[in-house]
Amino acid sequence: MVNNKTEIENQDLEKLIDELKNQNFTLKKKIFELELEISQLKGEVSDSKKEIPDYKQKDIKSNKALEIKSGKEVKKFSKFVKKIKKKEEGMLEEPLTDSPLEEVKQLLRNDQLPILTNKPIVEGTSRRECPACGNTQHKSIYEETDKTHVIMDYPRIYGKKSKCGKCGTEWRVPVILE
Repeated sequence: MVNNKTEIENQDLEKLIDELKNQNFTLKKKIFELELEISQLKGEVSDSKKEIPDYKQKDIKSNKALEIKSGKEVKKFSKFVKKIKKKEEGMLEEPLTDSPLEEVKQLLRNDQLPILTNKPIVEGTSRRECPACGNTQHKSIYEETDKTHVIMDYPRIYGKKSKCGKCGTEWRVPVILE
C-alpha cells in the first residue's frame, strides 16, 4: 500500500510538472509575442518622432506664409485708407461755390461720373425729356423694364428705364429716397 500511495503521489507530481511545463511554455510564448509588440511600438514611436520635426517645419512655413499674406493685406488696407483720407482731405479743402448748380457740377467732376450728353437727367415732371436729343414728345418716349436693375429678388421686380423714339438713347431716372 505504501508503494501504491507513493506511485499515486508520483503520478500526481508528474502531472503537476507537465502542467507547469505547459504553463511555462505558454508564458514564454506570450513573452516572445509581447517583446515583438514592444519592438513594433518602439519603431512606431521613432517614426513619429521623425515626423514631428517635419510637421514643425511645415507649421513654421505655413505660419510665415500667413504672416506674409496678412502683412500684404495690411499694407493694401493701409494704402486704401490713405487714399480715402486723401480724398476726404481734398474734398474738405475744395472751396464751396455760391450757386448750387456750380456745386453739383463740381461734385460731378470730382466723382468723375461719365456723362455722355451735355444735358443732365432731371427728376420730376420733365423726366420724359431725352438727355441726348432733347425730345419732349411723350408719345415717342417709352418706359421699358430694365432687367439690369433688380429692385427685389422675390417676387422679381425690375426697375424702369426710358427710351427715346427718335435717337434710341436709353436712360434711367435716378430716384433719391429720403
